[in-house]
Amino acid sequence: MKLATTTADFRIYSDKASEIVDLFDGTGFRYLDLNLYRSIYPGSPLLDAHWERWIEDAAEAATAKNMSFCQAHAPDGNPFASGEKYDVFLNATVRSIEVCGRLGIRQIVAHSKDIGGFPSREHHGLNLKRNRDFFSRLFPTMEKTGVRVLVLKQASIQL
Repeated sequence: MKLATTTADFRIYSDKASEIVDLFDGTGFRYLDLNLYRSIYPGSPLLDAHWERWIEDAAEAATAKNMSFCQAHAPDGNPFASGEKYDVFLNATVRSIEVCGRLGIRQIVAHSKDIGGFPSREHHGLNLKRNRDFFSRLFPTMEKTGVRVLVLKQASIQL
């Protein structure tokens, strides 16, 4: 068994992956869940043109501390949104899968959504369709990188 913790615990202290990894030094943890859940914000290193440098920084920091990333969490967003919000969320989720592929992380957790209540019997078919439509757009990147997306049922949203 691998005892792991999430990088979300120290996310508020830095946007730099190396600084976040350094904060786990001396804790005894050797395995980290790379948490990208709150990564969709203006100026996010995940979404800028230099995202690959951010990945290299994360990999170098983990290696230097004899740590590794055992899984990741995808960005939080609304797969039922439309327009720019949907596009940003989709692109960030695709990018998070690419990040995992580069770091050798074999799986990433993503959250499905439910409209109208939890669980929503009234909107069951619509929930399945909308989640399927969103997650099916991830398949090409999953196939290219070999990263599995683990879908977790999440609480409801109001449209």
